[in-house]
Amino acid sequence: ANLSLMGTGSSSGLFIQNIQLNPSGGAAPLVVDFNVTAAGGSGSYLYQWDYENNGTTTFTGANSQHTYTQPGSFEPRLWVIDAAHPEQNTTLSLAVHTYDLSGGDLAIDHYTIASASQSSPLHLSFDVNASGGTAPYSYGWDFTNNGTIDSTLKAPEHTYPLPGEYVARVVVTDSEGLSRSLLIPITLIDTLSATLYASPQSAKAPASVEYTGTISGGSAPWQLSWRFGDGTTHTESTHTPNFSRSHTFSTAGVYQTTLTITSSSGGMVQTPVQITVQQSPEAAEGPIHPVGTERSSGEDEGYCFIATAAYGSYMAAEVQVLRDFRDAWLLGGRIPGGEWMVATYYRLSPPIADAVATSGALQTLVRSALAPIVLALQYPLATAALLLMAALVLMRQAHRRLVASRKLRIFLLT
Repeated sequence: ANLSLMGTGSSSGLFIQNIQLNPSGGAAPLVVDFNVTAAGGSGSYLYQWDYENNGTTTFTGANSQHTYTQPGSFEPRLWVIDAAHPEQNTTLSLAVHTYDLSGGDLAIDHYTIASASQSSPLHLSFDVNASGGTAPYSYGWDFTNNGTIDSTLKAPEHTYPLPGEYVARVVVTDSEGLSRSLLIPITLIDTLSATLYASPQSAKAPASVEYTGTISGGSAPWQLSWRFGDGTTHTESTHTPNFSRSHTFSTAGVYQTTLTITSSSGGMVQTPVQITVQQSPEAAEGPIHPVGTERSSGEDEGYCFIATAAYGSYMAAEVQVLRDFRDAWLLGGRIPGGEWMVATYYRLSPPIADAVATSGALQTLVRSALAPIVLALQYPLATAALLLMAALVLMRQAHRRLVASRKLRIFLLT
């Protein structure tokens, strides 16, 4: 749960951990110092205040100050935004009370709320300071504003077990019986997370996959929306945090299964897992096509991936590296013409792959040719550094030859 108001929860876990107002009440004009501590998310935050909840916002740092010139009750609102893309944000509504009082009268100066974690149930620490009147002071805390005093400590603690909107009320009374009260709005938004496992993640068609997982946070019942990646969907509801679901993939392909979990208290989280389905032994051997692409007319029986024929297995680590490059860069739209190159490869590769598969010498030759490409894809930064060093060495050698040639011409001319 997050200490916020009308905020949006996310799997990244952005939440307001601690906020201080000093003072949170007093005689107008009242200068209030705001101090905010945020946690989770990307770790880089932007703070936006609407100090008087009148639509006028100001971007500040974690520490800011505002002067309330008129008596009244105000609800300053805070938005904390992280640098993630898309941006995640959470908001918090506070209470500031200003009084038109003569000097020496009782006033609640400020209060603090601290949260040690972001998960439900949420444990909060409260504190309040008062001034004026006649000391000592007594305190009465009603954490849900239901008319029952829950604590008489100056700095009590309280646990809110479920997400929801609450109002905490504190009453400070001096030794002469003069009292001042303060309402503190609190909204707890659940932080929902989930784990998703698939077994097996790689199998031959038809592949029966068993999905299992666990939900953390939120409130039952949870709605589970499945997209298996082969055009099939399924929606169900569960009252228990542990879930399971089976699905059969009938054709070869690389499938992205996505599970969207929605809590009855409003939180939502998405969890993906990738499934690789190979051709069955009875079917003609061929490449595993990304979902949504069609088999080229030029493909026939036999190995259609030259790398698969060279390394002897579609599941070889080197083939996986090349396959990831194909899916992410050529088929992912990062390289112009990538889909055309893949389609051309599918059309032309079968006879070459057949020849490689039946010749140990060709397998060795192809593996030797592919080795630097695989290494470059596995370690792109190291490869770039080596290429840069090689270029510098070549440039230095070229420079030396140029200098030597000039010296030779000068020698011959003299």
